[in-house]
Amino acid sequence: METIVCKNCGSIDDYTLEMKSNQNVATCNGCGQFIKNVAYNPPALYFGKYSGKVIKDYFTPDEVNYLHWIRNNPDIWDKKLNERTRKAINLRLDGKS
Repeated sequence: METIVCKNCGSIDDYTLEMKSNQNVATCNGCGQFIKNVAYNPPALYFGKYSGKVIKDYFTPDEVNYLHWIRNNPDIWDKKLNERTRKAINLRLDGKS
């Protein structure tokens, strides 16, 4: 991940991201100033039969079963997925996304 520096106060990687108008907006925690828009990529799987598909778009029984299988497979869950992707899968399976 890139280093984000506030041009106003010089804080390094001390920011909050907030989704505004389909953009992640980085705001400095130190001085409260806008820093920059940060690209937003929704969590997706980049392997397997649904490679490239965004997690929140898994609806069919087969797709949901695939997410359950991933969650129950420690070799994939613990080793291939980052925390953000695991959270998205949990939210999808719990019906919150």
